[in-house]
Amino acid sequence: MADRLGFGWEFIGTILCGLIFAIPIGIAYFIVRFVQGRVEKRKEKDIDEHTVI
Repeated sequence: MADRLGFGWEFIGTILCGLIFAIPIGIAYFIVRFVQGRVEKRKEKDIDEHTVI
Protein backbone atom coordinates (compact mmCIF):
# COMPACT_ATOMS: atom_id res chain seq x y z
CA MET A 1 0.00 0.00 0.00
CA ALA A 2 2.74 2.46 0.98
CA ASP A 3 4.72 1.67 -2.17
CA ARG A 4 1.70 2.31 -4.37
CA LEU A 5 0.91 5.56 -2.55
CA GLY A 6 4.53 6.70 -2.88
CA PHE A 7 4.56 5.91 -6.59
CA GLY A 8 1.24 7.73 -7.03
CA TRP A 9 2.47 10.88 -5.31
CA GLU A 10 5.71 10.76 -7.27
CA PHE A 11 3.73 10.51 -10.51
CA ILE A 12 1.40 13.36 -9.49
CA GLY A 13 4.41 15.46 -8.45
CA THR A 14 6.05 14.84 -11.82
CA ILE A 15 2.89 15.96 -13.64
CA LEU A 16 2.57 19.07 -11.43
CA CYS A 17 6.22 20.00 -11.98
CA GLY A 18 5.76 19.49 -15.72
CA LEU A 19 2.72 21.78 -15.73
CA ILE A 20 4.49 24.40 -13.61
CA PHE A 21 7.31 24.51 -16.16
CA ALA A 22 5.09 24.12 -19.24
CA ILE A 23 2.59 26.91 -18.46
CA PRO A 24 5.09 29.85 -18.44
CA ILE A 25 6.85 28.44 -21.52
CA GLY A 26 3.49 28.15 -23.30
CA ILE A 27 2.48 31.69 -22.33
CA ALA A 28 5.88 33.04 -23.45
CA TYR A 29 5.56 31.15 -26.75
CA PHE A 30 2.14 32.68 -27.47
CA ILE A 31 3.38 36.18 -26.52
CA VAL A 32 6.37 35.82 -28.86
CA ARG A 33 4.16 34.61 -31.72
CA PHE A 34 1.68 37.45 -31.11
CA VAL A 35 4.46 40.07 -31.08
CA GLN A 36 6.04 38.60 -34.22
CA GLY A 37 2.65 38.76 -35.96
CA ARG A 38 2.25 42.42 -34.96
CA VAL A 39 5.78 43.24 -36.17
CA GLU A 40 5.21 41.47 -39.50
CA LYS A 41 1.93 43.36 -40.03
CA ARG A 42 3.72 46.62 -39.23
CA LYS A 43 6.49 45.76 -41.71
CA GLU A 44 3.86 45.04 -44.39
CA LYS A 45 2.24 48.41 -43.67
CA ASP A 46 5.61 50.18 -43.96
CA ILE A 47 6.31 48.41 -47.26
CA ASP A 48 2.87 49.43 -48.58
CA GLU A 49 3.47 53.06 -47.53
CA HIS A 50 6.88 53.10 -49.19
CA THR A 51 5.53 51.67 -52.44
CA VAL A 52 2.81 54.36 -52.52
CA ILE A 53 5.40 57.18 -52.20
